[in-house]
Amino acid sequence: MRAGFFLSFLGLGCFQSESTVGDGVRTTRGPTRVIVVGMDTVRRDEMGVHGQSRGVTPNLDRIAKDSLVFENAWAPAPRTRPSFRSATTGRWPKDAKSAPTLGMLLQQQGYKTAGFVANVQLAEELGFARGFDTWHLDNMADADLQVDRALDWINKQADNDALLFVHLMDPHIFYQAPEPYLDRFVNPMDRQGLLDRYNRKDIIKQAQRGMLSDAQKRWIEGRHLGEVAFMDQEIGRLVRTIDALPGQNWLIIHSDHGEEFWDHGGFEHNHTLHDELLHAVLWIRPPGGLNSENKRVKQPVSLVDIVPTVLSAVGVPQDTWPTFDGVDLNDFVKGSSGDLEKSLEVRPLQIGHMMYSPEQWGVVVGADKYILTTGTGDVTWTREGVTQQGPDSDLEGALSQATGWPILQGWRLRFSELSGPIVLHSGRDFGVVEVIDPEDLRSGRANLEWGETPERHRDDVATLSVSKDRKRLEIKPGSSPHGVVFVQGHPESMLTACGVEVSTGEAITLCGQTLSLVRGAYLREGLGEPILSPAPDSSRTEALKALGYLE
Repeated sequence: MRAGFFLSFLGLGCFQSESTVGDGVRTTRGPTRVIVVGMDTVRRDEMGVHGQSRGVTPNLDRIAKDSLVFENAWAPAPRTRPSFRSATTGRWPKDAKSAPTLGMLLQQQGYKTAGFVANVQLAEELGFARGFDTWHLDNMADADLQVDRALDWINKQADNDALLFVHLMDPHIFYQAPEPYLDRFVNPMDRQGLLDRYNRKDIIKQAQRGMLSDAQKRWIEGRHLGEVAFMDQEIGRLVRTIDALPGQNWLIIHSDHGEEFWDHGGFEHNHTLHDELLHAVLWIRPPGGLNSENKRVKQPVSLVDIVPTVLSAVGVPQDTWPTFDGVDLNDFVKGSSGDLEKSLEVRPLQIGHMMYSPEQWGVVVGADKYILTTGTGDVTWTREGVTQQGPDSDLEGALSQATGWPILQGWRLRFSELSGPIVLHSGRDFGVVEVIDPEDLRSGRANLEWGETPERHRDDVATLSVSKDRKRLEIKPGSSPHGVVFVQGHPESMLTACGVEVSTGEAITLCGQTLSLVRGAYLREGLGEPILSPAPDSSRTEALKALGYLE
């Protein structure tokens, strides 16, 4: 799906007199406009300002010259829906579903509000339209049409403070930019018979069968760059036109996630927490542009910081703000960011929300990154550019702080088939014992918000009962008894089953049944807000099926 956020122009009030903003840039009379441009499926390294050398984004690069550019911005998820939830509410995705949107918050301040979106994942029934006077979804609409609609609306708001959210879907698969951009970055010889239109499943299946050559991979990535270049042209047109209007414009440009082109052996998004999917574009341009030498910010920030930064910039009193997980980045615009820089270096940023891989949760702190796989307990962490595996207590604590969920130590009991009950005895009290949600172990999870239901639930795997003294645990097989049970316990605790001491290992036998018992950390996920359950519109579910996101 093509999705994207638009540039955001912020100001300080309707029909103000001339005022000073930031480090001395003069603004003009007129209304305040907040323009947010959301770019769907854009890699940070596709921007010239972030290192792309093929001339893909000349218009965006010009905008960046007058903007505050965050070199180390992170998306909270490698996919659209949760990332945009955070970008539009200032909350982490699980708590964003019922949080007030930027549209609601600025509407309360008298702003006219409109959103033009091109991704079905931003459908009105999913809550994104709350607070918007106008919300127009045209799934997969090209950027020129989106910009036409946005400019038509903003030109009718000449006397109004206004929030305009423009989402651009072009860089998302199917990678079919209009001429002359379609094949601008490809060698036609590399195509080697690939279809002109394909979805994620088509390419992944072809690669799994060993039928996707390196040349074809280059062709696919080149087609994607053509979409980025076309989108760049239209963003340039949007910004030039709005800049010609009287008033104060704050512009925020950001992406929602990146795209993998076999950097780590995979394709598209939704499936890993690698940097190519989570490194985001995030730029802020104040009214009149940023007249400062310090335009590059190296400290880590997140899309969750956008909304509080906007509210601060337009002068909404902080004591009226709702709860945010993000922080106000406006001190960077003002040139007084010393304390903010220090706090950002140690702030833990949540990453996660997988769709097409078993569940992982991670945290970014400064230059460090830590990822824990829920089902296996496998840990990968990176410090000073070196990636390692195994426990790291400091980063475990940071992950718990970032998510608000506890990290427990204990054992994972994994079984492919449990034919009868197993009773475990412990030398110490059992703590938390639970069946890990079978959905967390799947490589393709149920798309709950679009009507799909999980194949299995915890009780289908096993039911657990703990004795009053909490030293005896019985695991009874369910109707589909393959999965993982987590048992919290101290490392020195002795476990016994069937009268013998239990050893750990990838293949052990307990009570005549084969399973594995592995010790490690477990992030016990909170439930968060309930999943929204709209009645899926048939045209929208068909759009997701075409993209390969629904069966």
